Amino acid sequence: MTQTKAGETMRLTIQHMGNSPDGPLFTLSNGETVTNSVALPDPAKIQTEGYENLTFPQNLRWYLEDYLNDPEGPRRKRAEATAAALENWGTAVFDALFDRDTYQWYASIRDANRLGNCNSALSANPP
Repeated sequence: MTQTKAGETMRLTIQHMGNSPDGPLFTLSNGETVTNSVALPDPAKIQTEGYENLTFPQNLRWYLEDYLNDPEGPRRKRAEATAAALENWGTAVFDALFDRDTYQWYASIRDANRLGNCNSALSANPP
């Protein structure tokens, strides 16, 4: 990945390239360089601790669509477990997309405080 100049707008694009037995395949591009396709962790395989009878996508849908309508009482425990699973999945996705070299490129931009000039796009085909 190449470095952007100060004041320049950077565009990060995460592009869905297909599927593999290990998970959906994505690339990361800055408009000049494209990474090799990497399999991202399949959200259907993520467990929500204490709620293993439901898939992570089911728990996430509940969290985003229903929980906020009534965020009190015993629902809070499920919400906390779902938020923790979301954080774990997000970390795993980031780690898969940003290998050592790609992460160094990202960190140099972040450390130069140029992420304010960053546009990002996610391009995926519906399942």
